[in-house]
Amino acid sequence: MKRYRIVLAALVLALVHVQVNAQAVYTPRPLLADAMTTGEGENEKDPAYKTYKEGYAFILADKWNEALKKFAEVSTKFQKSEYLDDAAYWSAYAQKRLNRGKGLAAYEKFISDFPDSRYVDDAVADINDNVLIVAPDGKNLKVKTGSGSYTYSIGTTMRESERAMREAELAMRDVYRRVGRTPRPPRASVAWSAGSLRLKTKDLDPQTRIKLDAIRALGGSENDKEAFTTLKDIALDKSQAEIVRITALESLSDFGKFDVLPVLVDVARSDASDDVQMTALYTIANLRGDKNKSTDALITLFNGYPKQKEKQMQTALYAIADVGSDKSVDFLVRVATTNENYDLRSDAVYYLGSIGNDKSRAALMQILKGK
Repeated sequence: MKRYRIVLAALVLALVHVQVNAQAVYTPRPLLADAMTTGEGENEKDPAYKTYKEGYAFILADKWNEALKKFAEVSTKFQKSEYLDDAAYWSAYAQKRLNRGKGLAAYEKFISDFPDSRYVDDAVADINDNVLIVAPDGKNLKVKTGSGSYTYSIGTTMRESERAMREAELAMRDVYRRVGRTPRPPRASVAWSAGSLRLKTKDLDPQTRIKLDAIRALGGSENDKEAFTTLKDIALDKSQAEIVRITALESLSDFGKFDVLPVLVDVARSDASDDVQMTALYTIANLRGDKNKSTDALITLFNGYPKQKEKQMQTALYAIADVGSDKSVDFLVRVATTNENYDLRSDAVYYLGSIGNDKSRAALMQILKGK
């Protein structure tokens, strides 16, 4: 699934651009960074190129420790490489996924060591859990305002952009599915429509916007028990605005010290709101830690939904594929070969192709052979 996110970056930019100040554009940091580091302008003759790319591949696979080792090689073995700042930035990015405090320190050091790097604004955005700021011509805006001083503006959040990313992927999947067969009446989007989620926060009342800001700030602070309990209570409180509950649910994924999974499973199984249910499904897929445990939970949810909950089943299947584990592949094969719902079978085949590893390709070959 991750390689498709890179291909879809341009589509997402069209979906989530926010014009501010001197027409600066906000877009999710990882997406643009992926495009910037995997396309034109790469110097394959640089002696550190191969090592850097190996580290970057580990970033895409969420293998943070392996990525750190490769980037450390770049900084120690190739001290004249033009990829030093790239490696330092992505090293900080990986470190933050393992330990927030160490990651923030790594970002600060990166900004100090490479003040003119194109990644400086990315680092500032990551430090503040915000977004990448990009100028209209594609060049990063300079955000340094003085010695040790940086500034940035608040635009769409990373998670809001990720929702748009999922919407784009699912929209493409729906188009792909319809191309080769007789047209049928259009159905509701599988998940995440910008309208249903009311993602344009400027249209929300001030009190709701303040709540969203508070939730994001709390999620980015020390992940203590009181903060976890507060966000959990908000996520489960059906009297809260839907977007407030959704934002709280997403923030719970940052609390690695606590067992968030039972809360997410309960919401995904029985909440009255479709959008809140699907937020829980996606958040399960994005949890750090034991991916097999997340996959098992998603499979149980998929199997437990009644037939009329097709949207939830489609979303659960998407989330299972997004985990991309061997267990995910095995389940996708089972759905592709035995499920009575053709659309779900077709989705499973498509996701096997999207995962694109040796196991999923072998599974597709077996499906073709009828085994």
